[in-house]
Amino acid sequence: MKEEYAELSKAQAKQVCRNLGKLAAKHSITNEAVAERTGYRPQTISRMFQGRFIPELDYLFCLLAVVNELSDHQYSLKDVDTMPDELHG
Repeated sequence: MKEEYAELSKAQAKQVCRNLGKLAAKHSITNEAVAERTGYRPQTISRMFQGRFIPELDYLFCLLAVVNELSDHQYSLKDVDTMPDELHG
């Protein structure tokens, strides 16, 4: 899976981050909760979820793992990349 996403364009990577933020919001997961589990500041998490800061691929997987843990789901990066329209709202 990582190989598939290793070649993301900057625009695609931004959209994945935004989608991951929307997914976290859908499950009422706060930036603070993600920050607590990752060691990053809530402001940094916010910037990532807004697509203003693009993390390394390994960190994207870390963020996804935290969202999965806090939402009790098993989303893959592919799920986040191709989110259905109802999650975009």
